[in-house]
Amino acid sequence: MKVVIDVSEPVYSEFEQMARRLGRSTSDLIQEAMELYVREEKPSTHSILDLQPLSVGSIHKPINSRAELEVLEQLNKVYSEPADDQILLHGIKRKVRSTLKRG
Repeated sequence: MKVVIDVSEPVYSEFEQMARRLGRSTSDLIQEAMELYVREEKPSTHSILDLQPLSVGSIHKPINSRAELEVLEQLNKVYSEPADDQILLHGIKRKVRSTLKRG
């Protein structure tokens, strides 16, 4: 099948040079690139419901007391919150964006 596409001259020239270095035609490389793109961008047709359960071992110690449950809840809270460096980075990004918008 023949297809016509618009590509900038510098990009196509670089692509032609790459094809020559590889000893292949530009047509072959374009076809391979398109197939790769389709393969990688194609959404998964599998559902998590199709997966079989996987055993990762036995429970070492079940949670039996309210105190143990509270410790687990605190650990979940601590590790689910963003780290200080993530908060700082978010603040810096926000400041840079607002400065660029004003400038």
